This record gives sequence, C-alpha cells and structure tokens, in this order.
Amino acid sequence: MLLWQSLLIYQHTEITHLIAQEATAVKTELSSRLDNRILALERMAKRWEASGGTLRPVREVDAASYLKDLNGYQAIEWVDSTAHVRWIAPLKGNEATLNRDLSQSAEQRTALLTLLCHYRGSIRM
Repeated sequence: MLLWQSLLIYQHTEITHLIAQEATAVKTELSSRLDNRILALERMAKRWEASGGTLRPVREVDAASYLKDLNGYQAIEWVDSTAHVRWIAPLKGNEATLNRDLSQSAEQRTALLTLLCHYRGSIRM
C-alpha cells in the first residue's frame, strides 16, 4: 500500500511538473507572438510618420495587408494624442469604435499608458 501511495505521489508530482513546463512554453509562445504583432504595428506607424502623414487609401491598403497576413487582429486603429480613435480598418463592423475616447475607460486608459511606458519613443500620445 505504501509503495502504491508513493507511486501516486510521484506520478502527481511529475504531471504537475509537466503541466508547469507546458504552461511556461505556451506563455513564452504567446508573449513572442504578441511582441511580433506589436513590433509590426510599430513599424507601420513609423513608416506612416516618416512619410509625413500617410494618405488614407495607402493606410487602408497597408492595414488590410496586416489584417490578412497576421492572424489575430480584429482591426487596426489609429489613436491620436487625445486618446480618441480617429481611424479604423476595417470600418465595417467597427463603426462604434470610431471617435471613441479611450481615456474614459479605466481598462483602456491603463492599456494605453502601459503601451506608452513600454514602448516610449516609438509610440507617442
């Protein structure tokens, strides 16, 4: 009986260890994918700024490419320095988001401030 209990404890410990390893691997993968998507958006924003203000048709084509090629995006928004959504692609289905003040929601304000602190210098608000 003691041997059986020892085996069950060992098995439980091994399973717990494997679950922890898998959770760490998933977290690392998700973090990497999120970082890649944020970097892609930063590059797009820098390109738009470098061109002195990208024309709307060019922004729409650029955003459509990102939406098509990078799974996981629902939409791409341009938020101005007052925290208002000034442009969104695709607009269809996201009309309610246009001109929304993101500073009014505590969660959205926290997300914006976190982005600003983390990516200071590449994102301005």
